[in-house]
Amino acid sequence: MHVVREELKKQQDYLRQLESTNTKLTKELNFLRERNTNAEVLKEEKRGLEKKLIVLEELRDKVVRLEAELDAARSEREEWGRKAAEEEDVTMLNTTPSKRRESSGVPVAVTQTLSTLRLAHAKLLEEHGSTTALLKRREAELANLEKREIETQEVITGLESDLRSVEEELKRKEAGRKVAEREVRYLEALLASYKAEETYAASSASTTLAPSTSSLLDESKLAHLDELEGLVEEYKEMNEQLAQRVDELEKTLRSDSKDSKMKVVGGVDRAELEKVEKERDELKETLKSHEAEIQTHLTTIDNLEQTLFELSGEMAGGRHVPPNTRVLCLKENPDQQWLDLRQETLDRLKGENEALIRRLGELEERVQASGGGVQEMGSGTGKGGELVPRESWEQVCKEKEELVEEVKQKEKRLLRLQQVFTSKSAEFREAIASILGLKLAFYPNGQVRVTSMYDLAASFIFQPTGQQGTDSSGMKMQLVAQGEGGPQDLPNLMHYWIENEQCPPGFMASVTLECYDNWKRNQQEEA
Repeated sequence: MHVVREELKKQQDYLRQLESTNTKLTKELNFLRERNTNAEVLKEEKRGLEKKLIVLEELRDKVVRLEAELDAARSEREEWGRKAAEEEDVTMLNTTPSKRRESSGVPVAVTQTLSTLRLAHAKLLEEHGSTTALLKRREAELANLEKREIETQEVITGLESDLRSVEEELKRKEAGRKVAEREVRYLEALLASYKAEETYAASSASTTLAPSTSSLLDESKLAHLDELEGLVEEYKEMNEQLAQRVDELEKTLRSDSKDSKMKVVGGVDRAELEKVEKERDELKETLKSHEAEIQTHLTTIDNLEQTLFELSGEMAGGRHVPPNTRVLCLKENPDQQWLDLRQETLDRLKGENEALIRRLGELEERVQASGGGVQEMGSGTGKGGELVPRESWEQVCKEKEELVEEVKQKEKRLLRLQQVFTSKSAEFREAIASILGLKLAFYPNGQVRVTSMYDLAASFIFQPTGQQGTDSSGMKMQLVAQGEGGPQDLPNLMHYWIENEQCPPGFMASVTLECYDNWKRNQQEEA
């Protein structure tokens, strides 16, 4: 019992530890979920920046097109300038000054065109500069966002791995909690069985089992139970060690993965990682096999405890017969009588069932022989044989006779009770009349008629008020009617005892005294 209490205490402490760990892991899970929400926000920002990047790509295409147009305009301007210079030289050599003045219109148009082109070129250069600056700024923002995206992806990957590890740890803790609860229930059932065994052992002092045999059985069972408990404890320790080793390996894997991500992409030692993962899988398989073995042993212990409980009940009831032991008993004993009665009932029901089956077979054969028609038959016997089997009819008749006999016994008992009640009520009335000088008559509606023996005309009818008294006086009675006789001072007595004092016993005593005085006076006068 002390060991069981210690184990229960340990399991309670372990459950409290599991609850605290569960609370801590729940807080961590909520924190990680919040970080995951922030990562989702960053993803949304990334999508928006990607849309902006598409717009920037369009602007880049536009800039390239404008640069091509600008180059074409430059080449055309240079060509126009070269042509203008050549024409001017030819004109200066071949014309007179008057003709030079007349032909001065052509260089003016060219000059205007050149000025227009210079303005357009300056404008294009200005737009090109602003567009180039905007493009560089967008490219810088894009590079920054890509860097942030990579960092966010790393953070998300780390958070997801942490979340998976936390969920696995929660599942493991939950499984441990369930195992601990099952162990607690098992220990409580074990404690209850131990108490029941102690009770049976205390009540089995008069059993016919030899003390040496019972002690040997108890020692063997206790030894077997101690051995099974030792195996369970060993498996528990092994399970805890394996769980700790799995946790250490998972932490090592997580730290190695983080270090490898921080060093160089793709620089992970695949062989070592595969080795550790293989070892972890082997440990998980070993853990599952040990848990299954522990479950098997727990089931075996439950079965043994149930068998031990049943054997203890058999031993306490004196029904267990040890080997090489012969039990003698009387031929006529309560157990044998009960068994005989049970066997007789079973034989009777079996015979009745067989008769009903035979009768059912006969009816089916008759229906088949008559072409499937159903013939109407009455009860009792007829040309087609008995409709009800004889065994069932005899059983029904026997039950009817028993019921009739029981009714007769109850009627006889009721008649006897009525006679006893009548005689006792007559004795009660005679006792009241002889002691108090009053005759009582009870009506079915609850009223009571009281008549004085010394004046038969002085009768009074009382009725219960329907309220129980709070003191020892009991039921309250109320005067509802009176006879024609009575003493001459009857109104004054009624006013005093009934209306003022509300005491019917005092009223009847006074009336009895007055009637007795009148009766005695009349007797003396007649004498």
